[in-house]
Amino acid sequence: MDFTVSAKDKKLLYVVSLLAFAVLYLRFLLFPGLEAYRTAKADLADAENARAEMQQTLMLAPTYAANKDAAWGLLQQANGSYYPLLSSGDLDTLVTGLELQHNLEPVSLDIGTPAAQSLAGYTASTLAGHTAGLTDSSTLLPTQNLLLSNFAANAVTPEITNDYLRAVSVRFTCTGSSSDFLSLLDALAQDYPAIHIDSFSMSGRSYATAEGEAVENNSFDATLSIFLCDKGGVQP
Repeated sequence: MDFTVSAKDKKLLYVVSLLAFAVLYLRFLLFPGLEAYRTAKADLADAENARAEMQQTLMLAPTYAANKDAAWGLLQQANGSYYPLLSSGDLDTLVTGLELQHNLEPVSLDIGTPAAQSLAGYTASTLAGHTAGLTDSSTLLPTQNLLLSNFAANAVTPEITNDYLRAVSVRFTCTGSSSDFLSLLDALAQDYPAIHIDSFSMSGRSYATAEGEAVENNSFDATLSIFLCDKGGVQP
């Protein structure tokens, strides 16, 4: 059988070959190349942005370092207002010593467990010196306290939770004169910023001895929050 390829058939084959080459070129060369170009262009833009951010960070690095040093210094200064992590014996010595310094006789002392403390802002107010005319059972929340005043700089302060600031609840009972007990409260409010008076109560009675001498028997209960700072756990 004799096959003869005419000029028309040759032209048709040529056109089909061109179309097949165009399809293959578009499918396997042009489209993948365009996709690779778009990907490379996006990667280049990301790299340029990363380089710009890195340059900005490098330019601000000295400022960041200075701010960090300043913040660390302020933190260390603030830590001076707090006691370190005291043991129960140390807390006993601290509170009992304060009672004895004010001529009070310690009766009992209950020391809680240190707990992580979350602090919110306080609004400062003025605490009167000696609060005369208190009833037998009174409660006072002294806010003229350096610790509270520091937090009162802004009326609204976000709550701060941390792992190195602890609070210990201490409740003690003592006997003595009302003036000495009020003097102790004033001293705590004014001179001990890391000790917060949560509440206190006073009760007392007067009686006469066999010799006819008038004797006053007063008992006082107070609950304190003592703030401790794990200064060794605070790292720059």
